[in-house]
Amino acid sequence: MIPTELAQKLAQYEDADTAIAVYKEANLLISQFEEVKKAALNLAESELRATGENNLKTAIGSCGWSQPKTRQLDKDAWQAATIEDAKMMAYQLAFERSEAALKKAQDPFMKLPEVRFFIR
Repeated sequence: MIPTELAQKLAQYEDADTAIAVYKEANLLISQFEEVKKAALNLAESELRATGENNLKTAIGSCGWSQPKTRQLDKDAWQAATIEDAKMMAYQLAFERSEAALKKAQDPFMKLPEVRFFIR
């Protein structure tokens, strides 16, 4: 079914049974589309790798590799640094103690999120 058919079915019956069925069918369609998107992404990436290009622009859209601007911690290198350098280890331990103390202090202010409606 296509989205308009699902919407029509929902409007036609206007009951919870139909709503659950339509929701599940829409969810299935979404997952199938996600698989198609992933296959398309892989195909476009393979073509760029094969041609050696960094990006491609077409009349429909473009593809290429992102240029990250935010650095991320190299956890393995950091772990090695804490083993080799006592100062780095002290920083890590101080952070862990502070983080634990913060969580303990925040505990009385923790609350459950609002209930939300679901369909499974």
